[in-house]
Amino acid sequence: MTIAEAALRRLEAALPPGAVVRPEAPECAAANRATFATSQRIAVIVRPGSVEEVRSVLRIASEERFQVHPVSRGKNYGFGSRVPPRDGCALLDLSRMDRVVEHDEALGFIRVEPGVSFAQAHRFLTERGSRLRLTTIGGPPEASLVGNALERGEGRGPCSDAFAHLVDLEVVLSSGEVIRTGLSRFGGAARARGRHRWGLGPALDGLFSQAAMGVVTAATVWLAPASEYVRDVVATVGSAEGLPPMVDAFRELLLEGTLRSNVVLWNDVKAMALAGQYPYEAAGGRTPLPPELLAEFRARSGSGIWNGATTVFAPDRGIGVTSTRRVRRALVRAGAEVTSMGVEDGAEPQGVPSRWTLAVAYWRKRTPSPALAGPELEPDLDLDRDGCGLIWVDAAVPFTGAAAAEAVRIAGSAIPLFGFEPNLSLLSAGGRCLFLAALIAYDRQARGEDERALACHHALVRELGGAGFPPLRAGVESVDLKEMPRAADDSDAVLQRVKAAMDPAGVLAGGKHGQR
Repeated sequence: MTIAEAALRRLEAALPPGAVVRPEAPECAAANRATFATSQRIAVIVRPGSVEEVRSVLRIASEERFQVHPVSRGKNYGFGSRVPPRDGCALLDLSRMDRVVEHDEALGFIRVEPGVSFAQAHRFLTERGSRLRLTTIGGPPEASLVGNALERGEGRGPCSDAFAHLVDLEVVLSSGEVIRTGLSRFGGAARARGRHRWGLGPALDGLFSQAAMGVVTAATVWLAPASEYVRDVVATVGSAEGLPPMVDAFRELLLEGTLRSNVVLWNDVKAMALAGQYPYEAAGGRTPLPPELLAEFRARSGSGIWNGATTVFAPDRGIGVTSTRRVRRALVRAGAEVTSMGVEDGAEPQGVPSRWTLAVAYWRKRTPSPALAGPELEPDLDLDRDGCGLIWVDAAVPFTGAAAAEAVRIAGSAIPLFGFEPNLSLLSAGGRCLFLAALIAYDRQARGEDERALACHHALVRELGGAGFPPLRAGVESVDLKEMPRAADDSDAVLQRVKAAMDPAGVLAGGKHGQR
């Protein structure tokens, strides 16, 4: 599909020179790439630099009848990167909107446009000697704070639930209208804007999370102050049977309030993928990974079959040491081997964005990973550019050891049937729910692996959903996917009516989360 020449000319007239990239440009071809096979093609890239320019683009789209796919910075690896859910869309790239609009050190927040990345926000805070710290994510430092939160990403640290700490959204609707959520809608007279999540009356914030209802052009991000005491606690268990009691111990520590940070658990496959690439030579070219090589890695590295980690944050050493002892005792009683470390022992510093976790995407590549190229602090990792195969399946799991073990068993049984390793993590979303993050990592240049990886994704969605563990996030690989669970109530019909009211011309491309 293409966009009419008249529409392209209107876009070029409405925006500064260079802000409209025509479809024949190499940039458009690059934007069509993701970490798995896609067939959708972008019709044009549009880069507005202000709210007024966003309004102009959406008005033109409404009048010329073409769809728009907004991205903040397009680093949504494993869910589609910048690729739109529908063919022939205009890619609305918001990366030029990269201002930090407001910074309140005392009350702990920054207000940013969607083009502000984690790396940029970290520099901003560091240059001002701020005590505030970002949550750290598994994505790249170039990812957008706002985009990550709107996708309901999970990070590490006291503000790990990104969307729960995003307030006062500024949103442009396809009509060109601008609305603000929370207290910001009362303008400058509302002195508490950004300080409280809700305003007077109905709250609309959730309509713009994982939704094609409007384009978010600014939001306030709540941050946590740096703690005087920071200590990572790592637990390992040597058998699959050790996972449930470790999960239950972590849950109780979260519910009782001992832990302010979230919890991350990962299996030995993930640990091995973080440490290096697939041992093709030792495996004799066989895939998936032979069990004896995984056992050798555990013996060599000290990894458990399952591992868990959290961070104790405290305002002083006395409180911190007491909390750390409580965490250690609970995990030891659960049968885990426990160690702890501070930054001086090699633990990650607070709130510093890093690319290192992206190394898992190079696991099955047959060429050397840039992460292994040298001692540089930040390796040059670009998953789309390097042809990495990466698909995530995120599912909601009750925060109990029994439920976690069942979900892990389903994913761990299904993935090897397609020739891949079960790279599994469990991330806490509060004290009552876990994200099961199943990673399908493969080499896109290997014949047939794109097709097998997508088939594996579809099977995982079907099997986990059928067991009562529905997806929490979905990418463009899920558009019109029959395996996606369907609502058992009338919510789909209601949401379609809301979508029709918010976007009557159907300008904003839906599809990823059931919207048309």
